[in-house]
Amino acid sequence: MTKKKFLFRSALTAVMLALSVICSPENVQAQGSSLYTGGWRVNLDTTGRKYFRLIVWNQVWARYQEFNPGSAVNSEPAKDYSDIMLRRSRFLIYGQISPDNLLMFHFGINNQTFTSGGDG
Repeated sequence: MTKKKFLFRSALTAVMLALSVICSPENVQAQGSSLYTGGWRVNLDTTGRKYFRLIVWNQVWARYQEFNPGSAVNSEPAKDYSDIMLRRSRFLIYGQISPDNLLMFHFGINNQTFTSGGDG
């Protein structure tokens, strides 16, 4: 992987993690739960009928592995390995701009780490 690609993917991981902290609900609920009230909502008019909303959710893994003698990581001998990973990360923004029009943008990544860059 090129250095430019690695830096881009690392920055993307950091941005998604930061957004998840900023926009996370106080009480985390399962996806699709009717109790979810997190995210960030901005009203576009005084009635609240026109608005846009930003929601971010993540599944974060921290891993540590001990290897057998003679094991290698990226062709380098290794006794152990650890990393932090965004297993799943989703960014959703939608807006009710009129009674008949809802705009939605959904973006997500899977298996994003600082070391692999999501290639594996």
